[in-house]
Amino acid sequence: MTTDSTEPRVPDLETLLGLDAPSSFSIPTSVWGYGGLHGGLAMSVAAAAAQRALPGYVLRSVTGQLYRPIRESFALDVRRTHAGRRVAMFEATITDRARPCATITSILGTSAGLAAVGDQTRNRAPIPPTVHPPFDHAEKHWTIPVAVLQDVEVRLVDTAAADSPDDRSSLMAWVRLKAQSAPPSVASLAFFLDVLPPSHTAFMERGTPVPTVEFSAHFAGPAPATEWVLVRARSTREVDDGWGSETIDIWDELGTHLASARQLRLPVPGAAP
Repeated sequence: MTTDSTEPRVPDLETLLGLDAPSSFSIPTSVWGYGGLHGGLAMSVAAAAAQRALPGYVLRSVTGQLYRPIRESFALDVRRTHAGRRVAMFEATITDRARPCATITSILGTSAGLAAVGDQTRNRAPIPPTVHPPFDHAEKHWTIPVAVLQDVEVRLVDTAAADSPDDRSSLMAWVRLKAQSAPPSVASLAFFLDVLPPSHTAFMERGTPVPTVEFSAHFAGPAPATEWVLVRARSTREVDDGWGSETIDIWDELGTHLASARQLRLPVPGAAP
């Protein structure tokens, strides 16, 4: 399932997060993360392509390894690697001018057979934090140079904890697209899971570029019921050589847990906080 074009489109962020996002396009700097196409956005585009191929299945997982920045063009090749009665798997390759830049695997599944399990599977989702609604918080404008954040409204909700010298490895905020008034799709949650700056760098005086090397998200199944989603990120491992890992959870305004993610990050060489 490959789309090639001699004149790639230059879509905006809302288009890229839609289920009909193009598989080949020129990359505007407005959708850059750290020095290239935003990693979570690349995940969302690949997951949406897999979802389009099997509309009757539910997106359950997307995992990607990002080799190099994607700065000029984006071509997505998606192939189904497994098709079962309950589980299907897709592998996507992203190239920029024929150079491999990322490999992304999506897993989709049905809910067939889960009814027999009954209540044993319920009430085990992460409990949503007790926070005020989005408009009770001021919008946060980050100094970290991530262009794609210009199109995202971010309302920080844990400022007191995050500004404490003893707790700068946690970050929580309500987020939504500024141009969108409808709930996001399940596939686009990969973008929202990756939309906040790294939790341990967000409050540094000078932002340190810390791009994603590996990203893995597991989806609970339901689509968000609200346009705002609450994202909580926690740094779980930071070491002297720069490598760090982070866990992220996301809920909608009704308190429904939507997805969890882990990612591995590495600072850009020479970038100082």
